[in-house]
Amino acid sequence: MGYEVTAVPDGSEAVRIYERALRKGEYFRAVILDATVRGGLGGVETIERLRSIDPEVNAIICSGYSDEAALSQFLSYGFRWALPKPFTRRELADALGKALDSVERT
Repeated sequence: MGYEVTAVPDGSEAVRIYERALRKGEYFRAVILDATVRGGLGGVETIERLRSIDPEVNAIICSGYSDEAALSQFLSYGFRWALPKPFTRRELADALGKALDSVERT
């Protein structure tokens, strides 16, 4: 889709990478966080940490669990959009487009 992607194994690493980028004056246009990460920091906990260092973080929550509250109430958790799994490439592109349209960094 033309995006440069940085993949990490869990939320703790996402926070470290995000903080490092901010210190360099670099920004991620969007982050996609899985709600559940076995043995690691999941999306809800990660967004809380990211928002504490950057209140304008543009994040999408994804989950394979249809009863995940963060999917249906994503705005109240600090996410800009939600993406239920499994998803298609088109659904991913749409979610990214909507999240990016919702806020643009200046």
